Amino acid sequence: MPSSIQGFGTAFVGQRDFWPDGSYVTTEWIVVLFLPLIPLRSVRVKASPMRVRTLYVAASTHRDYVICDERRPHLKQVACVYGFAIFYAAWIFGLAVSLHSFAARVSDTVGIAVLLLIVGLPWLLPWYLRERAKHWRPGLK
Repeated sequence: MPSSIQGFGTAFVGQRDFWPDGSYVTTEWIVVLFLPLIPLRSVRVKASPMRVRTLYVAASTHRDYVICDERRPHLKQVACVYGFAIFYAAWIFGLAVSLHSFAARVSDTVGIAVLLLIVGLPWLLPWYLRERAKHWRPGLK
């Protein structure tokens, strides 16, 4: 199982190819500062319920997985993770440039609220597609 300490180590990143039993394909990555750098392997996992555990001073969430299948890194998923990371970095850079003048004209509270909403937009589409894929059945559109 992957493990990381303060953003360094290994982690499961991405979810793809959901099956009706709740399992999906994910890839184990070497991560640095929570950024996925090198894919190690892809596995089909089924997640068990999340539990909270105390680790030293801070509480953290931990999820146990049942690994159903293991293979080389799934190239389509690796490309999607890299693509999302590049898109998100470009999105943040573009926002910083375009919202600089906007933030100077509005109050701090409104500016921060708008900024948080716009920064979070790239997370909404993958979430929606993931939820839609969980209910997918062969033969249905």
